[in-house]
Order: sequence, then structure tokens, then C-alpha cells
Amino acid sequence: MKYNKLFILIISISLLIVGCNSNSDTRQEELTKQYNLWKSKNVSNYSFILREVCFCPISEKKKIHVTHNKIVDATFIPSNTVADRREIRELELIEGYFKIIQDAIDKKAYKITLSYDKKYGFPTSIDIAYNKGEVDEEIGYRLTHFSEVTSKDTTLCQLSL
Repeated sequence: MKYNKLFILIISISLLIVGCNSNSDTRQEELTKQYNLWKSKNVSNYSFILREVCFCPISEKKKIHVTHNKIVDATFIPSNTVADRREIRELELIEGYFKIIQDAIDKKAYKITLSYDKKYGFPTSIDIAYNKGEVDEEIGYRLTHFSEVTSKDTTLCQLSL
């Protein structure tokens, strides 16, 4: 009877450990799959709207324009204020959000909740809590209104700079 309880305890702990690792492994596999889908689309000209979700001063959404994998323009919504160069340097390409997710996985964040675009594979919703119980350190991102920009539109963006 004593050995049965020990055996059950060992199995329970093993399942708990495997369960924790498999969740991380599943996230890593999904991230890799979605990143590969994104890369396979070979999109270098696009726009999207970014909304940051955090315990920080209220920030406006940003419409971000990317040409040849470089952020060329960003506008705050709803004020329609154009971002200056410093503000643009602080923004991320879609590739940067994959890196943010990878960092959270590598650091074994307490909670990671993700959604991806079915067609392109980029993350559409990211919520990360690095430590259990620390409410003010949670961060989230929403990437919406994605649009692939044609080469004709790209020329217009470059001329407006």
C-alpha cells in the first residue's frame, strides 16, 4: 500500500511536469508553424493597426505602414497625428511580434495567450503575463486591419515621405 501511494505520487508529479513542458512545446510548435506561414507569404509591403493593451498611460492605436520590410509611416488613431521618427523607431514590424512571443516562451512566462491570422500566420492577439500575481506587468498587443500593399501603393507611400 505504501508503494502504491509513492507510485501514484511519482506518476502525478511526472504528468504535471510533462503537462507543463508539453504546453510550452505546443506553443513553440504553433509559433514555428505560424512564423513559417508568414515567411512563406513573402510579404514586405503591408499596413496594420496596432493596439497595445497594458497597465500604462492610455495610448492611441497606431496605423503602421511598412514598405520593403521597413516602417515608413505611422499615424495615431483617432487623432490622426503622424508619428515622428523617434516614435516610428519604437514600433515593431510584424516580425518583431514573433520575437516578443519567442522571448515569452524562452523566459517561461506564467501565461501566454495567442491568436494568429489564418491566411498569413501573423499574431493577431498576444497577451503575456511573465509572473503569477503581478497584475501591472501584463502586456498585450492587437494587430488588426492587416492589408498587403501592392507595388503601385508602395510607390505612393515612398513619394509621400
